[in-house]
Parts: sequence; structure tokens; C-alpha cells
Amino acid sequence: DIRDGALDYLFNIYRRLLPSLGGYITDHGGRVNLSRVDVILSEVGAIEDYVFEMKYANEQDEKRRREEQKRNRSRLKKDGSGNYV
Repeated sequence: DIRDGALDYLFNIYRRLLPSLGGYITDHGGRVNLSRVDVILSEVGAIEDYVFEMKYANEQDEKRRREEQKRNRSRLKKDGSGNYV
């Protein structure tokens, strides 16, 4: 996700690989050199499984945390003003 730093990661990969690509991903006419893009996407794909696994684990942790908070709130009693005691 962009909010998780995906663009920064992509730019960092591009910057790191640029010297070995033999040029930019576009030529002077604006045409995309797909062989260079393929090198970058291969690098991204190499960690994609790890990223998805970490994201899933974080989502499960968040879900467990919300469920625990909900259970804790349901155990509390409200006083007359609507506040938990």
C-alpha cells in the first residue's frame, strides 16, 4: 500500500538498480523499456510474499486486539452518567 511506504520502496529499488539497468525505464521519446521494468518488478516480486504475510499477521493481531478490547468493555459496568466504572 502507498500508505505503508510502497512508493518509497519502489523508488529505492529503482535507485539501487539504475546503474545496472543500462539506462532509465523510459527513453528520450517517452517509450517504456519493458526489459528494464521487468528487472524492477522481479525485485519487487522477490519480497511480495513476505510483505503479504506480514500484512496478514498485522491484521490478525489488530483483530485480536479489537476483540479483546470489546470483551473488556463488556465486562465493565456503566454508571448512571454513561461512564464505565
